[in-house]
Amino acid sequence: MQKKKLHKKVSSPLKTKPKKVKKYFRKNKEKKNPELEPGTSTSKPTSPRNPHFKRFLDYEQVRIYLNSLLQAYPNNLEMEIIGSSKAGRPIFLMLAARHVDLPRKNAVFIEAGSNGEDVMSVASALYILNYLCAHASSSTTLLVMDVYVLPLANPDDYELTLYGEKNMMNLARSFPFRLAHYNADDIGIENYIEVNHKWKENLVIQNYEKLALIKGIADYQKNIKLFISLQEEGEKIVYPFGTKLEPYDNCALSYVAKIGKLGSQIDFHVGTIFQQCGLTCGTVVDFLRLFSTYLKFTYIIHMNDKKIGQVFRRVPYLAENVLCVVTLMAREVDNYYKSQVFYPEYAKETSLIK
Repeated sequence: MQKKKLHKKVSSPLKTKPKKVKKYFRKNKEKKNPELEPGTSTSKPTSPRNPHFKRFLDYEQVRIYLNSLLQAYPNNLEMEIIGSSKAGRPIFLMLAARHVDLPRKNAVFIEAGSNGEDVMSVASALYILNYLCAHASSSTTLLVMDVYVLPLANPDDYELTLYGEKNMMNLARSFPFRLAHYNADDIGIENYIEVNHKWKENLVIQNYEKLALIKGIADYQKNIKLFISLQEEGEKIVYPFGTKLEPYDNCALSYVAKIGKLGSQIDFHVGTIFQQCGLTCGTVVDFLRLFSTYLKFTYIIHMNDKKIGQVFRRVPYLAENVLCVVTLMAREVDNYYKSQVFYPEYAKETSLIK
């Protein structure tokens, strides 16, 4: 008697060669997937472990999936177009809340896909969005804060990645920065020249995607108290700055990151970008920390080690761990803003709110 296979291995097109990836997506692009069609009986995700997509989605499939979620959870989800990419693809910002008609609370802003190569971060953001909606009435995250999710910040380069072509821009590292705004003792000249050259190559002044991201944050900046950029490149929770070891007022950011780490099964490393990633210029979290009056708690969560690979079946595990981290961080930040006595031992030394 032949044994039946209980589990079907989920293959990832990104594990194949670029030519095969390109052929794979061209072959499957025209096929209609009933799970992605809004208005069908299968359009409503009924379980947090059943996100109703079984592989990495291209841009059009992401758009259809977001619309299906919007139809399935009209009381818990709102969609807004905050801009478009250079190729004209709309960039969507989603709001998940216990009920969209209730007054807005403090909020966390989760951005994914600013580096088009980080396909795991995009899939994880979609998974988190589905999870929050499916459990809106009992979600601890939504009880503490509203959640804005920008699931695909750089759609053009994301699409290039899926088709095995070279990316044009890494939005995650193309923002203005200040070098050594405290001191430059730990920055070598040769290292700086090399890093700055890479930053300059990646910098695009008239950038539609960058403007859309800034607009999405600026429109709701009075509510957004915590910003998180989901990226890959290891398993780390990092905070500003990429050009300085430890600024004088980072004790609160460090504390919140360490609290968040406690909620995860992943052994995240915690520290400044400079400590964990080396000299890094032009990150979005540095930019927001330096130039935003309202937003003080900004982080990058590196949630996948690319040495392991971009394997779709790991998305639920990674996304759920990230959500646990975000929930604990959101609770601590929300308590801080509500009580104003969050770090009594540091209260006399630093003021994080202007």
